[in-house]
Amino acid sequence: MQQTIYDGAENSKLRPDAVVFLPGQSVLVIDSKASKFLLDLAEAEGSEQEDHVYKDLARTMNQHLKGLSGRNYKNAILEGYKNAGRDGELRGVFTVMYLPNDGALEKLRRADPSFAQKASKAQIILSGPEGLAGLIAVASQQIDLGKQAENQEKIIESIQRLLESLATCLGHVEKVGRGIRSAADNFAGLTGSINSRLLPRARSLISLGVKPVRHETLEQRLPAYKVMILEENVIEGEAEEVEANVNAPVPKALSKD
Repeated sequence: MQQTIYDGAENSKLRPDAVVFLPGQSVLVIDSKASKFLLDLAEAEGSEQEDHVYKDLARTMNQHLKGLSGRNYKNAILEGYKNAGRDGELRGVFTVMYLPNDGALEKLRRADPSFAQKASKAQIILSGPEGLAGLIAVASQQIDLGKQAENQEKIIESIQRLLESLATCLGHVEKVGRGIRSAADNFAGLTGSINSRLLPRARSLISLGVKPVRHETLEQRLPAYKVMILEENVIEGEAEEVEANVNAPVPKALSKD
């Protein structure tokens, strides 16, 4: 509201009554205009001075229109964009000439029947309170839709980041799984060596009379563990506990091979 903007190209200062920033790099500029002759018409109505006052009203409002159409709001607002550190070009600037009441519009149309056509040619929207309320309502809807679209883009970006994190996490899980299998294979090799070589040789020493200091007994055989890779999809349901012999052959359905 009442924002002062500068046109760097023409070195001029502009002060519209309101600037509404819309989605899609568009701006709605509202500039309020009035004339003292609108008040004079109330006193001159029905008198000989009425036609003369209407002519004065048409003249002053056409001057306002000429001045408003000559103001380069686009360059001035774009200059403000750059000063604020924003990027992007403005795609459209919509200028509204606002009159204080709808009765003033009717008087202006009588004073100059071609005024609305000249305003349209200059790409200026002529509006009173009711028309401006409609424009603001449309602008509000556009802003809400723009916010929704902006949030939708953020949601998509968040989903993309989530999927990227999930892929990274699954990669780590796969490495942990390979580590577990490698550790199990190495453990199986270690227990196999202990059971086949170390324990028999230790027992042979015991049979020769060499006893442990604490008279602890040696394990008869260390258990071994085998990790099986399930290639098929797992169906959720009640799981049956299966006790498998370590030395029993691995079912082909559960074996990686």
